[in-house]
Amino acid sequence: MLIDKDGSAYLFYSSEKIYVAKLKPNMTEIEGEPTVLDYLPKKDLQESPFAFERNGTYYLTYPHVTNKIERLEYATSTSPMGSFKWAGVILDESASGCWTVHHSILEYPRRAGHLT
Repeated sequence: MLIDKDGSAYLFYSSEKIYVAKLKPNMTEIEGEPTVLDYLPKKDLQESPFAFERNGTYYLTYPHVTNKIERLEYATSTSPMGSFKWAGVILDESASGCWTVHHSILEYPRRAGHLT
C-alpha cells in the first residue's frame, strides 16, 4: 500500500497483471474499480509489487520471472494510478537460481557526519 502526500491510499497487487486501486478513506473498501497497469509485463509476474514516491516520481517495484529465474524490476510514473513506464532492473537473475527477491524500499534520513 502507498499513502500519498495528500493522505490518499492506494493498494497495489498482482496476479499475472499488476493492479492498483484507490482506497476509500475508511481504508477497508476500494473506490471504483481496480486499474490494470499497462506497459508492464503481463505474464510471469510474482506477488508483492511495492510502490513509493520520491521527489514527485512514483516508483513501482515488482518481481518478474525471466529465463525461469526471478529478478526485481521497476517502473516510474507521475501519478500513483499510472501509467507506469518500465525503467529497468534493480536485481538481476541470480546465477544460483535463488528466488528471494521480495523487497521493500525506504528512505532513511541522513544525519550530519554520517555516510549515506
